[in-house]
Amino acid sequence: MCQSNTLIQEKFGIINRCESCGIMDLTFGNFSMQMSEKDFCMFLAFINSLCKKYVNRGKNLCRDIKITTRVDNLQLVVCYKELRQLQEMMAEAVLILEAEQLIK
Repeated sequence: MCQSNTLIQEKFGIINRCESCGIMDLTFGNFSMQMSEKDFCMFLAFINSLCKKYVNRGKNLCRDIKITTRVDNLQLVVCYKELRQLQEMMAEAVLILEAEQLIK
């Protein structure tokens, strides 16, 4: 049975990690995804690349940035502000995981 540990909780999302199996649970806005820590870090790298690509849209609140998924015909759509919030939340979670590894 999974024992969830909350790493980050913000008004727009939450990131939990199961202490027994290591699965990361990312809930942001109106979507939720579960993935391994490795996949979580790879997803963060992808989000980082999108932030760099769309940096000029900083004040644009139109949801026109599409995040592709592995499911055919399913994409997540966010504005740049939401993309940055997701990036910051995920990056903070990775820092917490790295700090926990140093403590152990």
